[in-house]
Amino acid sequence: MVDLGEKVALVTGGAAGLGSAIAAALLAEGCKVALLDIDEKQGIKTASEFQQKYGKESCVFFACDVTNEAQLDECFKDTRSTFGGLDIVVNNAGIFREDNWRKVFAINIESVYSGILLGFEHMGKDKGYNGGHVINTASIAGLNVAPASPAYNTSKCAVVAMTRAFGSKLHLDRHGVKVSCLCPDPIDT
Repeated sequence: MVDLGEKVALVTGGAAGLGSAIAAALLAEGCKVALLDIDEKQGIKTASEFQQKYGKESCVFFACDVTNEAQLDECFKDTRSTFGGLDIVVNNAGIFREDNWRKVFAINIESVYSGILLGFEHMGKDKGYNGGHVINTASIAGLNVAPASPAYNTSKCAVVAMTRAFGSKLHLDRHGVKVSCLCPDPIDT
């Protein structure tokens, strides 16, 4: 079992659903957590609830459009500044839509790729940090064909593939950052 006490985690899509559940689990283990989400109202509410339960200094919310890489980078910097470090990145933001595949790809693929690279930048041993762990949220749809939702299916297959590539020994040796992914079945959020 890994001791998560005093670790710092950043969770995209952390205002609600699976992201807030992941954040709650990390907080329960003693992590400090930065919630990132485009939904500012829900993000502030969720952070406030977590602060009441786990302490005022346990959680912070940053409004963030994960498709804006400069904004995402600022949130990584703000997390490090607020908590004094960064150990875990959870690339969880995602959408399930078939009417706008470009938006699905921007959020579900491109922002995850950016999150991995920013994880290397802000946690990498090659950058003078202690290393860390990037956890990407894919889906069972990333492992199986889902003909009814090709955009979502393709996006989650891409997350699995990039996780396998960045999770290789080559990148672990280079950066000291583990990269793994979750592939959950549908979850009622």
